[in-house]
Amino acid sequence: MSINNKNKRKSTEEISNGIAKVIKVDENLPLTLVDIKARIETLIPKIPSYEEIKADDIGNQKQWALQLQAILEEFNLCLSSVSPATYRWSSERSGAADHNLGTLSAELSNSQEQLSSVVSNKISNVLCPVVDLVTSETKVVTTQPFQNTKTESGNGTDNTTEIKVHTNTVSREVVDIEFHQLCGNALHRNAEMISRVLRANLEKASKALGDYNNHRDKESNKGSSMAY
Repeated sequence: MSINNKNKRKSTEEISNGIAKVIKVDENLPLTLVDIKARIETLIPKIPSYEEIKADDIGNQKQWALQLQAILEEFNLCLSSVSPATYRWSSERSGAADHNLGTLSAELSNSQEQLSSVVSNKISNVLCPVVDLVTSETKVVTTQPFQNTKTESGNGTDNTTEIKVHTNTVSREVVDIEFHQLCGNALHRNAEMISRVLRANLEKASKALGDYNNHRDKESNKGSSMAY
């Protein structure tokens, strides 16, 4: 049974007849390192093929970038779970364990930095261009006229009054459409290497987590090391 399963907190509600019972499982337990490694590995097949992105088609380029963005978001959330999963007070950790944890943290941080500089910036220019609020449409609605038959003095009048209501529809428009398409074509041009860099860093993060798990059980072996 995995560590995650052992730590599941369950509450049991007995039914009056004593036969059936409802078991509620806590679904928000912190991830273990094994869970984190498994989740990262599930992201690798989700990387879209670079052949799917097309040149001069900003709609297609945005859809391709959205797939990468979803992978990066989940990857960063997974890495945010590493620190709680590896926490131990310093006096309870040996020098070798400190060294291995430092190596793990450095490699994971390096992967995040590479993906942030190489991938995130390029897809952000496509997904989040500079926009401005403009009035795209103005509607004028005229109410039905009505007659005011009396004045304050009580004299009858034949004044006709109508009310006009102006309604403006505001939309967000890309400020520089040509630059937006230029960013999309840059993403298309580098799509193959972006896919390779993303996959390489996901696989390295998974391998680093696996190596840390293995070396954690072999702290006494001075000859073991974690290198990439």
